[in-house]
Amino acid sequence: MTNEQRQQVFTAFGPEPEMQIFDRGLRRRLAPMLDGDMARIKMAYSVLFSLPGASMVYYGEEIGMGEQMELEGRMSVRAPMQWTPGESGGFSSAPVKDLVRPILTEGEHGVEKVNVAYQRANKESLLNWMATLMQVRKECGEIGTGTWSLMETCNDSILALRYDVDDSAVVVLNNLSNTRHSVELDLTDVEMETATDLLTDKSYEPIDHKKRSIRLDGYGFRWMRLGGVY
Repeated sequence: MTNEQRQQVFTAFGPEPEMQIFDRGLRRRLAPMLDGDMARIKMAYSVLFSLPGASMVYYGEEIGMGEQMELEGRMSVRAPMQWTPGESGGFSSAPVKDLVRPILTEGEHGVEKVNVAYQRANKESLLNWMATLMQVRKECGEIGTGTWSLMETCNDSILALRYDVDDSAVVVLNNLSNTRHSVELDLTDVEMETATDLLTDKSYEPIDHKKRSIRLDGYGFRWMRLGGVY
């Protein structure tokens, strides 16, 4: 990143000096950086998992853990995993006072509100959605083995990636803004009637194969497999 780009990231996600580290990084977790906005969090992970290469998720991010800014350096994001609510968070049977690092207990990301046990039981939870995202990514062999390209959208808010193999293609669209946008993609080499939604932020109308126009809500995303590639 250039110094200007890094400063833009600091301004957006770590404006306070104590949120930054080594003059080049942040000592924060994603959920609090995005103010706990589930739509933004899901869109961010949709972007991550749709990029070329192997996707990496730091432990605790799959349930939306927070950071502890009072701890030094990188320790701010290295709290014990929040498995269950209550004392020690299911991480250890030791008394809280004997833990090497403290359990996060306060705020919207504390162990009483954010933990694996609760989220496993809630089909709408971030944890269960992340499991679905990972499964979809594994099933998209095009991303792992195909040729990738950026698609022209004529809209800076929409990131469109395409992955091609011999007889199919996967297209992933992510709306980086909080407002609804429509884009028209050049898919003249594809039989649009075979478009199949693999993952979306909501139920969308089928693609009009004549107009080839695709709408995305704010922070929306759409993963599609296109068959019949010429």
